[in-house]
Amino acid sequence: MKSRRDSRRAARRIFRACFADSRLDTERVRRAVRSLGGQKPRQGLAVLEEFHRLVRTEVTRWQLRIESAAPLPPECLAELQARVAARAGRPVESAASVNPALIGGLRLRLGSDVWDGSVAQRLRQLEVQSEK
Repeated sequence: MKSRRDSRRAARRIFRACFADSRLDTERVRRAVRSLGGQKPRQGLAVLEEFHRLVRTEVTRWQLRIESAAPLPPECLAELQARVAARAGRPVESAASVNPALIGGLRLRLGSDVWDGSVAQRLRQLEVQSEK
């Protein structure tokens, strides 16, 4: 019986094989999943779950989410995307949304990194400082 550690190791090995030119290749991911499903290895479900987690983390790592209190013009969105891509060192996919709760400003999220320049965040910081 494979241990959880062996399942993680197998998933990481498969995950690394799914890269081409330092990017996750969706066709290789599909083939890996089909292959795992067809072979039905021991602890296959555990391997697939870990593989899914790794793929999901890699995909969200390069997705830029832009939240603003009001709709932003397309040229502003394009400039934000270009600046974040330059900072990240590779192209990013972006999605913009309007969140009136921000009151003003922007919140950018790239993977697990968050840059929050919203009025709502500054008000929360002031509230925390005033409680001290």
